[in-house]
Amino acid sequence: MTDKAKKRPGRPRKAASLKGETFSVRLAPALRLSLEQAAAKSGRSLTGEISFRLQRSLMQDSPAAAKRQLAIKEIRDAGNTVVLMSEIDDRTEIDEKILHDSLEDLGLWLRQLQKLDEEEERSQRAAMEKFNAELQSIGEMLRKGPGKPTKGFME
Repeated sequence: MTDKAKKRPGRPRKAASLKGETFSVRLAPALRLSLEQAAAKSGRSLTGEISFRLQRSLMQDSPAAAKRQLAIKEIRDAGNTVVLMSEIDDRTEIDEKILHDSLEDLGLWLRQLQKLDEEEERSQRAAMEKFNAELQSIGEMLRKGPGKPTKGFME
């Protein structure tokens, strides 16, 4: 067996798509402690908690279409991780934690996507109601015949 053909000991490497970028940041000790406590409460790693909170913050600041795209991306990523982790026969405690976190993230992002869809539906309904009111106003104006335009039309 050649050197290249030998199996490497240890866990298989993660797919490149599952690896995150490294980003160092300075945090106030109190903020770090708060994040660690939140991570423990949610069952996430510190990195997972920071990433989840940053993504949630970005979704709140972005337009609806970008929010939807981000939610779909996160659903896809969490789903891929769940599939990969569930295919491991001898999962370690860390593997189980990753699987649990990914399943939890999948549920959170699915609920977020459902909420976005409901908001979009309400917005479309409101636009349709406004359009129907404008059509009624046009109908009233046509029934009245020539004269002053109906007040508030197309405002």
